[in-house]
Amino acid sequence: MHQSDPKSGELSFELLAEIAVGQTARVELCRVVEGPLESELVAVKRLHPHIADDPQFVDMFRDEVWMTAALKHQHVVEVVGWGQDPVGPWLAVEFVRGVSLQRLMKTVFETGERFTERMVVYLARCICDGLA
Repeated sequence: MHQSDPKSGELSFELLAEIAVGQTARVELCRVVEGPLESELVAVKRLHPHIADDPQFVDMFRDEVWMTAALKHQHVVEVVGWGQDPVGPWLAVEFVRGVSLQRLMKTVFETGERFTERMVVYLARCICDGLA
């Protein structure tokens, strides 16, 4: 089995906005301030500070980096870098503009709407293609 080598290294980011917060991590919209990706927008995932030093969570985070980097498909964001800084480990991926599937689903369900069968099949196919 061939594993892709995620791009390790130092990237400097400027925090622009918070995109999402979960139980173990947060995702931030950042601009790269130096290096080959200078001025590019990226999404940076970071473990919350209270678990950033926990070896079990850090190992799981590193596994996520490797798994995400191994997926190469138009329906999967590309890993542009990963590393560790004083805040803790981070994973930077390409930033995709638009509405997230999570937000779309929430809006549809809150309004009482339903996805058409055709839309459900299309979304499922895109997800499966990306993971294949």
